[in-house]
Amino acid sequence: MKIVLEGSKPPIWRRVQIPANLRLPDLHGVVQLAMGWQDAHLYRFMAGNRSEGLRFYGDPDLLDIDLMQQAAGEFINDLNVPIDHLLVNRKDWIRYEYDFGDGWIHRLTLEDIMSSP
Repeated sequence: MKIVLEGSKPPIWRRVQIPANLRLPDLHGVVQLAMGWQDAHLYRFMAGNRSEGLRFYGDPDLLDIDLMQQAAGEFINDLNVPIDHLLVNRKDWIRYEYDFGDGWIHRLTLEDIMSSP
C-alpha cells in the first residue's frame, strides 16, 4: 500500500505492507507510525464519492456522525471492517483524514497483492 499526504510539496509518501484482513483501527495505527504522527487527533477513513455516496469509517464514540451524514455520507463503525473489504483490486484507493482542524488528507492506494509463502 502507498500512503500519500495529499497536497504536500515535495511529495510526502510511504509504502507499507499490511495483511489483507487488517482492521481499519489498526490501519490507522500503521498510518500514524509510517507518517510520524503522534495519534493526538481524531481520524476517519472515507470511501466512495458524492455521486455514488460517501462512506465514512471511524469510531462512533469519538466522531460527529450527524455532521458526516449531513455531508451526504453514510457512517460505518470501523471496528470490524478489514481493509480487504474496501481495497480489492490493484489501484483501488481510499482516503484517511487525520486532525480535522488541520485536515491532513492521505490517499491510501493498494499497489500490489502478495500471496503468503
